[in-house]
Amino acid sequence: MRFLSIKITDCFLRHRWIDLDDVEVCCYAVYRRLSRLLVGALLVLLGSIEAGVLPGICFTVTFLFMREVTGGYHATNEMQCVILSCIVEFVLLSLVDPLLDLPPCQWLIMAGGCICIILIAPVNDENIHLTNTEMHINAQRSWLRLAIIVGAIVAFDYLGAAHTVVAIQLSVFGVAASMLAATLKNMSI
Repeated sequence: MRFLSIKITDCFLRHRWIDLDDVEVCCYAVYRRLSRLLVGALLVLLGSIEAGVLPGICFTVTFLFMREVTGGYHATNEMQCVILSCIVEFVLLSLVDPLLDLPPCQWLIMAGGCICIILIAPVNDENIHLTNTEMHINAQRSWLRLAIIVGAIVAFDYLGAAHTVVAIQLSVFGVAASMLAATLKNMSI
């Protein structure tokens, strides 16, 4: 990944799309985007194997969409993050079929996740510390994104896509669980 990031940044520099002063920042930005793309693709693949293509895609997109503004638990390094993300997604998506038989539980799990997100998002982290203004903005963004996701759940439910509904509900729960883990971690510091 780093090699590819350097090559892409060199290409940008050769074409004079960036200045020499911006090489380090550009290389880091390219690396982060490539990492997110690769990890996102891995999570979609894993989710698709566990729960089906549409539920796998919807779980991953929902999780990443919400996590960007809510914050949550941050692993100590990128490899640990990828491994934990895969484990969490696999475990949560393995609950899709059992929860299909328990409709009240799936809605309660989602409601609990929504309440948690509304009450405590965003969560600050020692590595990615937000200012008070950023916290306020991300709180509003998390509420808006949560409303969009709830709208998507209602739409998928109306369309009869039960597996996808439960996958998205579990993704909301996963974001909330990550936030709670980060909050507990912050309290112990």
